[in-house]
Amino acid sequence: MPPELVEALSSDRGFSLLIKGAPGTGKTMLALEILKEFGDSNGVYLSTRVSPSSLYEQFRGSKTASPRSTL
Repeated sequence: MPPELVEALSSDRGFSLLIKGAPGTGKTMLALEILKEFGDSNGVYLSTRVSPSSLYEQFRGSKTASPRSTL
C-alpha cells in the first residue's frame, strides 16, 4: 500500500476515498485491503456495479476478504 495512503488513513479524521482505474488493475483488492487494515466498524465498501453477494463469493478465499458486514 502506498505510504501516503497509509499516512492519510492513519489519521483520526474520517474521509471518503474514491478508487478508479481500468478493469483488472486491482481496485477491488486495494479497497478490501484498506477495509481490512483501517476499516474497523466504520469502514464501508460501496460499488455500483457489483452486488455484495457476488463480491463476497469472488474474494472469499483471498487474504483480503472482508467481513460481509462491510460490503
